[in-house]
Amino acid sequence: MARDKDGAIVTTTTNSKNLPKGLLQVLSDIEQYSVAEKEGSSIPEEVLTTEKMRTYWIEGGRVSAFSSVATFILSLFMFAAHDGIIPVFGSYSPSTFERVFILLFTVSSSLVTSLLVFAILRKTYCKNITRKAIYAVTFGMASVIVLSTIVMFIVVHILYFNFLTPDHILRMIWKLPEFLRPGYKTYLWMTKFIEQLIPSVYFLTIVSLFSILILALSVVMGKIKTNRIDKYKKIWQ
Repeated sequence: MARDKDGAIVTTTTNSKNLPKGLLQVLSDIEQYSVAEKEGSSIPEEVLTTEKMRTYWIEGGRVSAFSSVATFILSLFMFAAHDGIIPVFGSYSPSTFERVFILLFTVSSSLVTSLLVFAILRKTYCKNITRKAIYAVTFGMASVIVLSTIVMFIVVHILYFNFLTPDHILRMIWKLPEFLRPGYKTYLWMTKFIEQLIPSVYFLTIVSLFSILILALSVVMGKIKTNRIDKYKKIWQ
């Protein structure tokens, strides 16, 4: 994307090397579109090629998929730590401060990403091209959050109630060679740790809902700011 001699935005050749790589580059593109449209520059529709829109969707979805998986795994250890199954900072009885720290660390992967998007999109001037780019990345993020949460919710319940019951675990242990069989204490630890699967996936669902809410709020606030700027432009004219 570049300007011609009259200041209008014109398209330049797009190849895979020019496509954004990573969520930060996608958000940087959106900021550039926002500034150009706020200044009154005309951005042709051809700027947002099908490949670029697909890239925006994929990059947003990729970050969300990683965040969802990371949040679920961290949730397992968070609940295990709260129940004294694993130590935290060398203690099996974490203090209130340590519990809060674990909670914030667990949700950081998902919520920090959504808050980053919120911090940028809430102040964008979203007209035409900018709006389409925003919809692409936020829809990619939200749809993958929903999809990954549903998949993990179903898979965890199937595993927990059908394959990871205490009886199933015991049978799997007895199938191992004798020198590989864990002791009774290890068996109890495994069953207690597996019990954290259900609360973890429910916690992931709650965090996912908050993440989607933050994304939706960023789009709404961006629209509100755009309408306010358009209103002032009419007054100044």
